[in-house]
This record gives sequence, C-alpha cells and structure tokens, in this order.
Amino acid sequence: MSEVIPVNAEPAKQFFVRMLTRDIELLDAVLDLIDNCIDGIIRNQKKNADPTKSYAGFYAKITANKSKFIIEDNCGGISKEVAEKVAFRLGRPSKDELTSIGLKLEKMGTVGVYGIGMKRAIFKMGEHAVVRTEHGQKAYEVEITPEWMNSGSWKLEMVETDTSETSGTRIEVTQLRPEIVREFSPDSNFLIDLHTAIAQLFAIIIEKGFRIELNGATIQPVGVSLLVTPIEASDSTVNPYVFKGRLNEVDVEIVVGFYRPPYKGPDSIDADDLRDDVRQAGWSVICNDRLVLYGDKTAMTGWGSKPVPRFHNQYNSIAGVVTLKSDDPELLPLTTTKHKIDISFGVYFTILDFMKDGVRRFIDFTNEWKGRLSETALQFKDTKPMPVADIPKKVLGGKHTKVSAKRLAVDNGEAKEFTPELSGPTKDSSSRQIRFTRSASEISEIGRELLSDPAAEPKDVGEACFNKVLREIRNARKKP
Repeated sequence: MSEVIPVNAEPAKQFFVRMLTRDIELLDAVLDLIDNCIDGIIRNQKKNADPTKSYAGFYAKITANKSKFIIEDNCGGISKEVAEKVAFRLGRPSKDELTSIGLKLEKMGTVGVYGIGMKRAIFKMGEHAVVRTEHGQKAYEVEITPEWMNSGSWKLEMVETDTSETSGTRIEVTQLRPEIVREFSPDSNFLIDLHTAIAQLFAIIIEKGFRIELNGATIQPVGVSLLVTPIEASDSTVNPYVFKGRLNEVDVEIVVGFYRPPYKGPDSIDADDLRDDVRQAGWSVICNDRLVLYGDKTAMTGWGSKPVPRFHNQYNSIAGVVTLKSDDPELLPLTTTKHKIDISFGVYFTILDFMKDGVRRFIDFTNEWKGRLSETALQFKDTKPMPVADIPKKVLGGKHTKVSAKRLAVDNGEAKEFTPELSGPTKDSSSRQIRFTRSASEISEIGRELLSDPAAEPKDVGEACFNKVLREIRNARKKP
C-alpha cells in the first residue's frame, strides 16, 4: 500500500495579507467599516419603527490622523459566539459549517456578503489593531499584533473586558503603514475625499437619522431630487420615467429625469457649459439604503452602450436613481468593496435595459431641442424638485402600465412603469438641412474635442460644430 504523506496547504499569511489588500483602495476600506456599523444595527434588529428615521440615535465616529485610525459605533456590537467563531475569520463560513457550530447569521437586508471587510481594512492600514466589542452585557477585546502578522499561526485570543453603557464596536489601528500616514496627513486630500464620499454614499442612511463624524465634524448628506410637474399645472409636461417592481426577491425602483432645466440662460446655446457642477448627473445606484454609485457616467450604468450614447455635457441636466432592496444581500449586484456594481449580475443585468429605455427619452429631448433650448422654458416653468424616494408613489398614482412578462424576462417578477410624454419642437418650414462629407478620422478628432466622444455620431459632431461657431459669432457681437 502506498504511503500517504500529509502536504501543508495552509496559506502563507504575509502573502495572503498583501494580496487581500492590493486590490482595495484606502477609501473603500474605510467605507467598508462604516457598512459594518450599519449592518450591526440591522442584525441586532434595533432600527426604529419609523421608516423615515429608522437609524435615528445611532452613530459612527471616525478619527484619522498620522498616528492612529479609530472607528467606534453604538450599533449593537458583536456577540461572543460570532466574534469567537466567525467575525475574525477571512471569509464567511458556509451555511453547513455555521450549522455545525450552532450559529445562524440572519441577513435581513444587510450588505455584508463576503466576510472580509473588517480584516482587510485593518491589514490595509497598519500592523497593530485592537477590536473591542460590547454586546448583551458582555464586552470582549481582540488584539492583532505585529508578531501575529509575521507569524505562521492564524489563531487570535479574545479576552473579556469591562463593560460600559454603550453596545457597539471600537476598532483602533496603530503602527500605520507609511503610505497610510501620508494619506492621513494634512498635506493630503484623502480626508476631504473621504468626507465627500461619505456624504454621497451614505446620504440615504444619514437622512434616516444615522450620524457619521469625521475628526469631530458631523457629515451632512448630499440631496438627490428630480423635477416633477404638479398635477394642477397644465402648461408643463416634464416628469421623470418611473419603473417599480419585484424581480426574483429584489424590490426595484428606477427613476430618471431632469434634475434641473437643460437651458441655463441666454449665453448657453446648447447647455454645453463646462463649468456646471454635474456631479448629480448620470446614474446613482442604491442597494439596501447604501448609495453604491453616485452620478455614474460610465458603461456600468449603460452610458456608451447602445442605444445610449457616451455621456457628454449635453446631458448634464439628466439624472437617474436605481433603488434595489432585498433581505438577502447576495441577490444584490455588489462587488467585494460594496461600492461598485457587477453589471453582469442577475437582476441588474435585467433592469439595465429599462434604465437605458428611460434615460433615452431625455437624451432624445435634448437632441430634438438642441440649439433651441431657450424655447423649452415654458415646459419647465411649473416643475418642482422632489426627493427621488417620493417620486414613485407620486407619479405612479397617475397613468402607468404593467410591464409584460416577456419584457421582464425573469422567472419570478412583476412591474409597472410610467413613461412621460415630452414635447418636441414643432417643425419649422424655414429650417434647412446642412450636409457635407468628411473623413472618419477627422470626425472622430472633432468628436473627441467637442463632445469628449471620439465615437460620436457624425450628425452630432456636425451640430456641435455649428453651435460652437454660432455661439462664438453671437458672443463676438456682444463685445464693444
């Protein structure tokens, strides 16, 4: 009989740690830790009954400087059993393994799926960390030391410690890596970028009462609103496109429209004002109350994917929001950082077609009125900004249609949609068509320069050239 020789297949810790942290930015690592705080509220079932203020009374406080990083919360903490058997493992155990150790982790609308966020963030930032958690009248502490980092053992020690009056978790990372020290210094823009990212990505959570502090300053959320026409207004027809449904255990809402009028004044012929703040333009995606993407203008949300052109400044008044909710976060199209979208993932792949259908209507509107946007003022005069969360109920209360099973193309789903009627310009008998031919390379060159799109359609490039020259002529007339 052949001899059976045991083979060591354990991962080398330093290699594993380096690979685990290589593909995540520091910004995403910190945002991951905030996600964990919010998941703690949900898992401990401590959300308030009022859905508009479901996170009121809870907080996460972040301290970041050249000597340390601290995040502390009052979000319920980690139980002894979970801390001992799950929380410090790299990766979440399977259901069978959890059952074998007598644990069941309820998902209940969280976003944590992979079980690597806290450890990856600690490894990214420093060599030493202390994690203290208090839950159910008990408090425990786990220390990660440089010696542990450089050893071959994966075992950590958890010790019971004194309790306080706050059920929550505190993570302190010291002996920061040199690159992290640079990022946390006053000479870096990182903390400014972090403040902006939190204000955007956690806007919905903050609006529902959650408080996030960064180095003592409370962060205020960004607002996401679209223009809606009141029912009593008769001269205006501008309203968003709305899709609402439930697909394979995921609740879906798609809302897209104008967040401001496309015409900005007499000096703007085609809304091509590069100085405009266009951060809200494009698509924002919300998964279980987390604003995963904000103002995305890439193929991730359908831009540049037929029949939608690549984003350029002509469309800087168009914004859309996709809201996805599920008790099972594994059904949401989240990557491991939870701040990007897997576009090939189940439900998202299905709704991407409806996102493109919706936004295409507003793109067509700006195309039809290009060069004559001042004439659209009447259509926008009665519109009012409305928070996106309120729009589906408001708009779908009127005329809407049921989406056919063939269009949904899912085994288990139903949905309805509202499609606005946007008025185009009347045909002008005095208009004339301009037609001429140029090489594809020259058209691409001008498309890149004027529209930031080398693949722009020739007719769009021609119109951009005409409008640019017309604008220059009119501006020149104004000069003394």
